[in-house]
Amino acid sequence: MKCGPEIVPELDRVLKAAKLKPEQTVVIAFNADVIAATKKARPDLQALWLVSLAPKNAKPRTAEELIAKAKDIKADGLDLSATPAVLDATFGKKVKDAGLKLYVWTVNDAELAKKMIAAGAESITTDKPGWLREQLAK
Repeated sequence: MKCGPEIVPELDRVLKAAKLKPEQTVVIAFNADVIAATKKARPDLQALWLVSLAPKNAKPRTAEELIAKAKDIKADGLDLSATPAVLDATFGKKVKDAGLKLYVWTVNDAELAKKMIAAGAESITTDKPGWLREQLAK
């Protein structure tokens, strides 16, 4: 979601009207307040906090910092930028050991996908799903 927490009541209404099962919806947002509001209104939905690991003009985020914030907002996991210089197996293990899911975005390269899988990624966002699946199956 690319807006503020004010959208959560409408999201809830639309999802209920669509009669979707909770496991059919994963909410992702860069705005931590959106994830917190989603989990408060709909604890049955999976909600992951989207984070750029190497934001422009800022130091890279640490696993400890992200885990603490994710726990604070009751996120089910982190959806992180695929940044191999930061996200390695040690980083991924810390996230998983904290009981959080680990997703990554946007991976359009097979070698990068392999690195993210090795780091512990459970889900990969890509613009080329069929092609990437084929490459990883080789």
